[in-house]
Amino acid sequence: MQQSSNQITATIQQLKRDVDESSRHLADDERSFAQKNRELGVFERELNEKQKKFDEKKREIDLLKTKIEAEKQEHSRNQRELEKLQRDLQDLARQHK
Repeated sequence: MQQSSNQITATIQQLKRDVDESSRHLADDERSFAQKNRELGVFERELNEKQKKFDEKKREIDLLKTKIEAEKQEHSRNQRELEKLQRDLQDLARQHK
């Protein structure tokens, strides 16, 4: 009977040690999780800031593309006008010969 009681006591003590060790591991995991969560928060803020900057640059690029296209169209109109004026000038020169 005493041996059985000693075995029960030993088993209980082992279980207590196992629970204590598991509790320590759980606490370590919780600290690690909290640290990773903080790191994730920092990463998300950095990512959001970079996304904002990217979006801003994209808007600037789109605006520049629009301006370039408008300038190309104006250049084409000016080129056609210049060609027309050159033809008119040549016609006038031929008429006065």
